[in-house]
Amino acid sequence: MPRNLLTLSCLFVGTVFIVSPLPGTFALEPTISPFSASRPLRLETVLSLVETQHPLLHGSRTEKLEAQGKLLKALGAFEPVLVNDLEVERLVKDGQTKSVGFNDTIIQMRHPWGFQGFAGWRTGLGDVEVADLGIQQTNQPLLGLVLPLLRGLGTNPEQGELEKSKLADQEANLHIQQTRQDLYLGAATQYWKWVAAWKAVELRQQALEVAKVRLQQLTRQAEAGAV
Repeated sequence: MPRNLLTLSCLFVGTVFIVSPLPGTFALEPTISPFSASRPLRLETVLSLVETQHPLLHGSRTEKLEAQGKLLKALGAFEPVLVNDLEVERLVKDGQTKSVGFNDTIIQMRHPWGFQGFAGWRTGLGDVEVADLGIQQTNQPLLGLVLPLLRGLGTNPEQGELEKSKLADQEANLHIQQTRQDLYLGAATQYWKWVAAWKAVELRQQALEVAKVRLQQLTRQAEAGAV
């Protein structure tokens, strides 16, 4: 029995010698990051870093911006358009050459269903007269509606491009959500692996402290002649 205790004591001494190097040896000092020294690493912090720093999420957001740009481009086909049309002709009347014409200022707007409306004002240039709806004989309000009958009503290339852009925007949102979920899952899995590794280190440190205390007890017993 005393021989077994002596062997166990030697093992404890060897363990302490390996884990705790003597002063003056060239043992590497453990490095502690400033972040871990200031506060513990939490899962919320890891997920926040993934959200703000991970390149895959940045790439997904770039696809979102690209889809939004295509959507704005498709919506541009249905924005109001200001048109100014100037037409001038030279006519010979009663042996005299005159320049007459019209200056039309029109606002046009297209609807996704296919029809197009416009409203504006026509100003006569020179000696001209307006036959109907004349204002001061040379001016005329303009109002109209263009309705396609054979094709383009309800379904048209502009509306198709708009719907396609909306689907691309929704697809980009889904891609961002999927990428975020995958990254969050990987980060959470790795985080709990870190926690498990740290708990294992703590258990080994506690076992080492118990071994040190036991070694001190055995040393005192050996000095007292009990071993």
